[in-house]
Amino acid sequence: MALALALLVLTGLWLVRGRWAIPAHPGEVLEQYYGSTRLLDRHGRVLELWTGAAGTRHRPVTLAKVSRHLVAATLAMEDHRFWQHPGVDVFATSRAAWQNLLAGRVVSGASTLTQQLCKWLDPRPRTLSDKAMEAIEALQLEGVLSKNEILELYLSYAPYGGLQRGVEQASLAWLGKAPADVTLAEAA
Repeated sequence: MALALALLVLTGLWLVRGRWAIPAHPGEVLEQYYGSTRLLDRHGRVLELWTGAAGTRHRPVTLAKVSRHLVAATLAMEDHRFWQHPGVDVFATSRAAWQNLLAGRVVSGASTLTQQLCKWLDPRPRTLSDKAMEAIEALQLEGVLSKNEILELYLSYAPYGGLQRGVEQASLAWLGKAPADVTLAEAA
């Protein structure tokens, strides 16, 4: 009963804020904001990379071009139940809520990869109602995209320190190699 009431309240918040649907093409929205202008040679290799609208350097990547070690390390650190949850990790949310309640302040988070994508698609203040809407959007996004598509978008747009956004750019900038060549030690 309490869960049904909570879902009803969250849905009401979502409707009041006018969040009718996630973008039809989330990758295009992310590219508009975080993408970098690239100068390519005739073989498609990047000769020069300029910062994008968000002031970051970004190169898109496909899941097939990312080391399995890098994928495993990302999931272990960011969302170890990624393959099991529907966009929101109820266990992690409950744990974080309990820890934050006991501490009297925010000491733990519970955002899934999908929720982080939703945050990047529509940056907003970090309020409880905005987190609730982010959760609803994550459930919606998981209904539209496959887990592999979500993981690929996450790996393409995740911040990796400094101006680097996405594993392709971060691997090249920090390690001097493509993400497919990242070892287990480097991924960790």
